[in-house]
Amino acid sequence: MNFPRSTGIVILFALFIVLLSVFGSFSALVNIPSLQLTRTPHASQGTPTFTVGIVEVVQHANPQHGEQLFNTVGCAGCHLQDNGAGPNMNGISGRAATRREGYNAESYLYESITSPNAFVVNEYQAGVMPQNFASVLSQQDVYDIIAYLLTK
Repeated sequence: MNFPRSTGIVILFALFIVLLSVFGSFSALVNIPSLQLTRTPHASQGTPTFTVGIVEVVQHANPQHGEQLFNTVGCAGCHLQDNGAGPNMNGISGRAATRREGYNAESYLYESITSPNAFVVNEYQAGVMPQNFASVLSQQDVYDIIAYLLTK
């Protein structure tokens, strides 16, 4: 049976729409986080501000897994002592939102982990923290670590 070419295109388009709606329904059913972080320049300072969903993503992260990562990838050695190579993370949940103008705690911690030299706290040196966590850790690992830090 031969269909006119325009009918075939309509059928392919309809099939494409059905597949998109099935995939969208499936991802909603299994609650796959599909938020990606984007950064845009902050109007007054030219510093990055996270604009898409980091608070929501971190709310659904796993702080227990974050604690496990924090202790196994080397964070605890520098960040859980008063005279460590990096700022002590005890109490960071209260300080993180006040470190940089235009940043909430989640955005600040995300940037501190994935781009540690973007902002270095006074009294500490740039380049001390490993620069490769953005490529070594998955996005979910970073969110889990942030969720853990927000419990401190």
